[in-house]
Amino acid sequence: MDLTSITQTAQDNDRLMPAWSNSVKDKFTAIEQEIAFAQQQLADLKAQLSQAFQVTPTGGLTVSVAGGSFKTTGASVIVVSPTTLTVPASATSYVYINDSGQVLVSTTRPAVGLELAKVVATGVGISSIQNFPLFEVKQAINLSGYATIAYADSRSWQQIAVAKKTAVYNIPGRDVYYTIPFESLQGSGFNTGGVFTPPQGGKYKFQCQIRVDTLATASTPEMSGKISLFVDGQEIGTALQQGYSAFGDLVFNAENAEPIILTTAQQATIKVYLTSGTQCRVRENSTVVAWRVP
Repeated sequence: MDLTSITQTAQDNDRLMPAWSNSVKDKFTAIEQEIAFAQQQLADLKAQLSQAFQVTPTGGLTVSVAGGSFKTTGASVIVVSPTTLTVPASATSYVYINDSGQVLVSTTRPAVGLELAKVVATGVGISSIQNFPLFEVKQAINLSGYATIAYADSRSWQQIAVAKKTAVYNIPGRDVYYTIPFESLQGSGFNTGGVFTPPQGGKYKFQCQIRVDTLATASTPEMSGKISLFVDGQEIGTALQQGYSAFGDLVFNAENAEPIILTTAQQATIKVYLTSGTQCRVRENSTVVAWRVP
């Protein structure tokens, strides 16, 4: 096939015709013209920006301020006419435009406004003027090493619910698992009967701080027991924690070692089991926190 245009797709054994070379030359010419036009526009813009609001000395302590336009904090565009100012002698002052479009000079930097220049004056004249750029191009921050907020949230633990006791729960007996009820509930999932139903499916961890003591009056009221996590009536793994006290007071601080996967149709409970002791009870402020984890 004879290739006559750069829009054609070349294949083996095709021939490049003079018309193809001419089309390439025309394309490069058009690109050069577009680049030249863009460069001229950039040059014009640079000239406009460099001239707007320029502060220059005019003799003595007087400076001239070129005109221009700017947008206020209220989104209004204000056109500022050229003006002259007299700066304080033997001082460093700042030329700026306030939000009303007034060109002012002050020996303290303005808290609000568009700063134009810093002027240093002697007793009789101006020694230097530093015009501030109206805009500054900075290198873009490389965010490749940072996670988005959405990603960070997806990888963090989310507290779903907190169940806390505000009243004593008397444990009915020994050698039987009893579900711990809770009176104070936060979040979504727990009910006062101590049953947790996940508001959404996922992996969950349960952190427990359960205190068990006894009303027995013996001088050394021995007590032992454990707490376990159950899902749909089945104990998960081994006990979360097991303990013994010769003085009738136990505190269980524990959590399931591995997250468990729960659906919204399943139910989880924290249960207490006594192996020894009498008149035992779960005390106030015992707490269970349910977390949804990545």
